Amino acid sequence: MINLRYVALLFALLWATMSWAQSDSLRLSPTDADARFIRKNLAILATKYNIDIAKALTDQTRLWDNPTLTFENNLFNLGGGGTFMGLDQEFLQVQQLIKLAGKRKKLTDLTAENEQLAAHQLNDLMRHLRYQLHTDLFALQNTQNRISLYQRELKTIQQLLLAIKTQVQQGNMALKEQIRLEALQNSIQHTINDEEVNALLVQGDLKTLLRVSGDTAIIVVLPKKTPANLPTIADLVATALSERPDISLAKSARTLQEKNLVYQQALKYPDLLVGITYDRQSNFTPHYTGVNVSLPLPIFNKNQGNIKAAEFGVKQQEMVQSQVQAQVETEVWAAFVKYKQLQALKTPDKEDFYTRYDDLLSNITQSYSKRQIGLVEFIDFYES
Repeated sequence: MINLRYVALLFALLWATMSWAQSDSLRLSPTDADARFIRKNLAILATKYNIDIAKALTDQTRLWDNPTLTFENNLFNLGGGGTFMGLDQEFLQVQQLIKLAGKRKKLTDLTAENEQLAAHQLNDLMRHLRYQLHTDLFALQNTQNRISLYQRELKTIQQLLLAIKTQVQQGNMALKEQIRLEALQNSIQHTINDEEVNALLVQGDLKTLLRVSGDTAIIVVLPKKTPANLPTIADLVATALSERPDISLAKSARTLQEKNLVYQQALKYPDLLVGITYDRQSNFTPHYTGVNVSLPLPIFNKNQGNIKAAEFGVKQQEMVQSQVQAQVETEVWAAFVKYKQLQALKTPDKEDFYTRYDDLLSNITQSYSKRQIGLVEFIDFYES
């Protein structure tokens, strides 16, 4: 039975290949990708607005509360004289809320820390997305290199098959050699198809990160660099702990909780409401002017619950910060060890082997054509 999923995948691959042939290509180095990423990535652009939102909220906390104006006048006077004729009562009051215990300053400090938190969140998001971007770039380049290698092998096999078919028709070679080579050709073609599907998936991620149109093929260009001399592991850990955005984010989140605790403690103190009152025709004097002061008595509600919750929030964030710090140290150690292992694999002999591979491919093909090696040895070279 035909595997419908495999057939659909082949059609998608064929369509994508035709689209690439008719569309533009975009050559990207890591530096070019970083610059485009900063300009184009929608997640980054959207997250930047969080900083503007936090700044606007900080500006709002600096504003004073609006005064309250109260005016009262009787609509109808049963005793005569009529309304607005100088004999009716009129009441006018202006009141202003005054926040005590530095609440406004403490709330401004709290919202200002939110600005820092939003900035650290943006930097941490950029770190994660840039890591994904660079990982995809290297993965795509490796896949494209493998496709190029397999295509060179496939071209060599196809040329060899043309000559062998002629020899088989003339009776100079056995048909089994033609069949074995055709099987090798099909195997290489299937491998190319699988690699091209992998390249499609990685390109999809890169196009989303970089906002590249779907009909544009991305070609990765990585400059050759000599291995850098790494600092000591202690220096790398110290640098990570002082500069990594997730560490700064954890510290800022802890500071935010500490400032929230200070603000909640200030809220247990009541606010003062002061005002001026003018009253006509309803007091011991026809024109009464007075000053009023209002202050809630903190007897039952002293903001105890919010203060306790803020204290727990500080303790919680202390543990989170410790966890992030431990995770960063572990990640740096793991990356350091992995880098050393990879550098150990890049010996001059292996580098020389890859540069000589095309010559080896040509020599092994010529050796088989001249019958200097057998079919089994020739196929074993290609499969390895």
